[in-house]
Amino acid sequence: MKNLSTLVLGMFLLAGLSFASLTACNKESGDKQKAADDKTQPVKTSETVKPPVDARNPAKPAEPAKIETVQAPPAVMPEAKIVVENAGGDNKVALRYLYKGGDVTVAMMELKMGMQISMGAVQQPAVSLPLMKMNMKITNREVKESGNLLYDFLLDSVDVVGDDKTPPAMIDSMKNALNDIKGMNGSAEVTTRGITVSAEMKMPSNTNPQLTSMMENMRQQMNQMSVPLPEAPVGPGATWTVTTQMTSGGILMTNQYKYTLTKLEGNNIEMKVELVQSAEPQELKNPNLPAGTVIHMQEFKSSGNGTVKMDLTRMVPTSEITSETKMKMEVEAGGQKQNIEQSMTLGLKLYPEQK
Repeated sequence: MKNLSTLVLGMFLLAGLSFASLTACNKESGDKQKAADDKTQPVKTSETVKPPVDARNPAKPAEPAKIETVQAPPAVMPEAKIVVENAGGDNKVALRYLYKGGDVTVAMMELKMGMQISMGAVQQPAVSLPLMKMNMKITNREVKESGNLLYDFLLDSVDVVGDDKTPPAMIDSMKNALNDIKGMNGSAEVTTRGITVSAEMKMPSNTNPQLTSMMENMRQQMNQMSVPLPEAPVGPGATWTVTTQMTSGGILMTNQYKYTLTKLEGNNIEMKVELVQSAEPQELKNPNLPAGTVIHMQEFKSSGNGTVKMDLTRMVPTSEITSETKMKMEVEAGGQKQNIEQSMTLGLKLYPEQK
């Protein structure tokens, strides 16, 4: 059961702690996109986002946590490409976050997963996992002159909620696995367009080494707390796509998130989101694999959709997403080979705690 819960948590982190399904990993650039103002013509513009330079106000280091001994150094985020396909209708505005220093928000996360694995001709019974809940405290430490926000985060609550059909042993085992990352904390810098510039991550000293090795994946995914916004003004009906590459769970994958602006009222916006994740055949690089074990991923594809509601004065959106992932791989160990097919369904909710 412990192996099952570790696998579940690993897949949870692979899915983005799929915040990956709500937003995209990227960094800001000096490249400027040019969107046409003609409301009747679709617009195609692209930008490669890179981090801005703000030498006058260097970011302050995050305050050390009492329980941390495992730390990933601060690092810039992978580049991403933003393409605006349609600038939308009338009343276009430049969408920007309006951060407030000192604000404290608790991000509530709910994750529901289902899995099925086939090994050769043998198909294992489908497994529906209990609902996983996590609360992350986000503190707006400082708003820089550029408008960028420096914030700190702390995973301070985890829980597993089953139903009458859930074996108590499964719930206990999953709770134990999730408790390994309780206390995870760090800091990040994000621009007024919701683009994460850099992030650092700290893990509790008692974290399972298998989960500690996923720190880089989690650090990359922390920027998904906010939706990347276009450079140019847009109006209702606007669509833009964010494409990025990242390594998660040892898999180099390409992520595409297409946003459609369905509502724009002052600082409140609503969007539909469609996501596609894909990866070329490759050998999985994971230090936690037993010695002599080689995994060849033959196929990986994932797709999903959902909605995002945002108040641009707050860090955490109200989002709901569903997705399905399918993966085929060949595992080679001890001179033998085994074909494995795995499918996963994911339902993720993210919303700010109501005070």
